[in-house]
Amino acid sequence: MDNIETETYYLVDFENVHEDGLDCAKQLGDHNHICIFSTEKAPKINVETLQSFNNNDLMLHNVPAGDQSLDKHLIAYLGCLIGKNSSKKCEYIIISKDKGYDDIISFLKCFTSSTITRQTKITPPRNKTVTTNKNTTSNKNAATNKPTTSNKNTAANKNAAANKNAASNKTTSSNIKTQLNAAIHCGISEQKYDKTVANKVASIVVKNYKNVSYLNDVHNALRKMYPDDYLAIYNIVKPIIRKYPPFTTLQEPENFKFSADYVENLPFELKFLYTQIKLKLEKALYASNISRTVALFACQHYKENNYKQSIYSFLISKYGQPEGREIYNYIKDIL
Repeated sequence: MDNIETETYYLVDFENVHEDGLDCAKQLGDHNHICIFSTEKAPKINVETLQSFNNNDLMLHNVPAGDQSLDKHLIAYLGCLIGKNSSKKCEYIIISKDKGYDDIISFLKCFTSSTITRQTKITPPRNKTVTTNKNTTSNKNAATNKPTTSNKNTAANKNAAANKNAASNKTTSSNIKTQLNAAIHCGISEQKYDKTVANKVASIVVKNYKNVSYLNDVHNALRKMYPDDYLAIYNIVKPIIRKYPPFTTLQEPENFKFSADYVENLPFELKFLYTQIKLKLEKALYASNISRTVALFACQHYKENNYKQSIYSFLISKYGQPEGREIYNYIKDIL
């Protein structure tokens, strides 16, 4: 049980290990923290790599370039962590090929009972084995012994499944509308509204299902139909609506035409911001093109004096008051 409660910090010298040092980061759990140290001279990190961290506690430290600058900042931060977490059970792992860290590690060990080591890349923590099933090892061995030809079959099966999913989008959308209609009926009826109100509200929700400003349009339609009670009804249906993400075909503004090259060429800190916003909104069930538009706008206006106000105004003008404000509340702690 002690292993499970240990907080593990990975301090990554990205200038030294590049993306190879991050290969297994996506396998980490809730008690693992990734601190990436980089400079302007370091190679650019791929967006897909950042997105693979998913819900891991990921921190970026972009420090000035210079003679041993990154190393000094990393060690200083490590010392801060050791002091800050002195009452906790922690493990600290420096990810670097630079053996120059080893003497400093030996020195710091004299002042703490925490484990401090250096590795050339992130590896899944040992405590993961504590919570796995007994069959995990045998399953892993079985997977290792599979002939290489099965990999091709697996890839083919994945492609076939992807094609099948793409072909069934219309059916899925129709099914979700049916489920959404039933859920709205149930939610309204449970709050003691009569059947007529439940029918009209469900009809409004389903009718606006594919709209870009989905929640905003529902809000306005309810206000028009029930001027004295629309807010109470809207507060009933909003959490239900959020469980059924629309399959929207959002048309992005002309200056937001998506380009993979544009994102890949963003400075390190902006690429990190883009990824964090996109993942946060997609986790909240927003369509990928909405999350992408919001993330791109944030990156393009990052250096403005009234940065947060610009984003808020953009969201309100594009998605309306309720929806725009809700999107802003999801991302404001990242900005």
